[in-house]
Amino acid sequence: MSASARSHAEMRLWEKPRPVPSSMFRWTHGLINRLVTLADVAALLVASLVHPVFFAPEALSQPALTLVQSLLLAAIEAGVFVVVLRAASAYRVENYARLPVSLAGVVLGLVCAWGAGAGTIAAFAPALLQTPAWFVIHHLPQLALLVLLRAGVWGLVGQIDRLALMRRNTIVIGCGAEAEDMVHRLTDPAQARHYNVVGIVADEDGAAPGLLAGRPLLGGLSVLASLAHHDAVDVVVIAIPLAQRAKLPRVIDALQWVSADVVLRLDATTAQSAAQPLNEMAGQAVLPLMQRPLKGSQSLIKLIEDRVIAAVALVLISPVLLLTALAIRLDSPGPALFRQDRIGLHNRTFRIFKFRTMTVDPTDDGSVGTTSRHNPRITRVGGVLRKLSIDELPQLINVLIGDMSIVGPRPYVRNMKVEDETFDVAVRGFAARHRIKPGITGLAQASGFRSNALRNKRNAAISVQLDMDYIANWSLWLDLRIMVRTVMRGMSGPEVF
Repeated sequence: MSASARSHAEMRLWEKPRPVPSSMFRWTHGLINRLVTLADVAALLVASLVHPVFFAPEALSQPALTLVQSLLLAAIEAGVFVVVLRAASAYRVENYARLPVSLAGVVLGLVCAWGAGAGTIAAFAPALLQTPAWFVIHHLPQLALLVLLRAGVWGLVGQIDRLALMRRNTIVIGCGAEAEDMVHRLTDPAQARHYNVVGIVADEDGAAPGLLAGRPLLGGLSVLASLAHHDAVDVVVIAIPLAQRAKLPRVIDALQWVSADVVLRLDATTAQSAAQPLNEMAGQAVLPLMQRPLKGSQSLIKLIEDRVIAAVALVLISPVLLLTALAIRLDSPGPALFRQDRIGLHNRTFRIFKFRTMTVDPTDDGSVGTTSRHNPRITRVGGVLRKLSIDELPQLINVLIGDMSIVGPRPYVRNMKVEDETFDVAVRGFAARHRIKPGITGLAQASGFRSNALRNKRNAAISVQLDMDYIANWSLWLDLRIMVRTVMRGMSGPEVF
């Protein structure tokens, strides 16, 4: 094999990215730390029940705590344990990978927790401390369970590391010395477990593919669409010279719909004078510009929320779905379900499911939509379904598949028209809606901005801003509020005109 061919083979091996997943869930350090913390609290609480449940007070000829008292004592000890381990920086993934270090943290936390427990018992039930054996037997299950837990976490982190589940697929934007330096840093063997350089993109269109720092220069900004379609992109590093920062707004515009962390590489002089907090990436100061929404535990909560609600809802409303499908078939010729291509996460196309509310027209691509409530194509049953928003219910199937969420920006057809322009041209920032999965309902729809209300540019712009507010301020509580608001008045109430 020639040196050139071997170089290209090595690049292909390095660049092999994981495919775009159906959900936004990623393993992150923060998520693992939170899961370990919750597991520690659960272990301390569960272990505290072993003595009062399985050992009678007579076993030691000694008074014992009741079940409730044991739980309260364990809650105090768990609180102290977590505080101590956080203060000692023991909740770190690198510590879990070294079992002796991880177990040392457990011992430190338990010593402090048991000290707090002994002080609590001395204040409220001093007789229990007259026999030290009681205190030891009462707490031994905590030590045993935490040791087993740390061993399990050690194995889990090792498996995650072997599968490179936390290695972040990275794109570098730039074609000068700054970009070359960033690529060298990210491809250093010491960073191999943290970053995988998927490719390098020039900071302008028209650049020819080639090599930069031994990695592929894939072309100009236009190739970002193809990259994010097929590869799970986690980080984008903009590495352009300070003198060319005028290009920055156009580069950021090209990244609006990419669901990734976007950072700007800073030189030493700029980093020292920066007024904003900086991050470090492979030993290089970077300025965060955009953050991937729903990271870590948030994405896990959102995933569970979507699957549970969609599954339960489909079971509960199955009679309604069957009756609706029958009514549609009896009312007009054509299928009960209407399927149409829509834009989803990463600007990818997926097929949405809805109940058919109009007569079949193979030439209608959906870009114009229904500009009036009195469209002659709307069937009698379809008018009722639209008024009650029952036509949207089959999208619960899309949620189970993973193409949609219960709550999120509504998915539109590609090239959807607003007045005389397409949505992405008429409303700046429209593409950023695709940084999360689309939803059956959203903040804009629950606020009345839906359907006919989006046929003028003013309302379309407001709806996009509401979507942006939702992405920036997501919480489980916000999702629940939007769902309740949708059911009560959003989707069945009046639209904004």
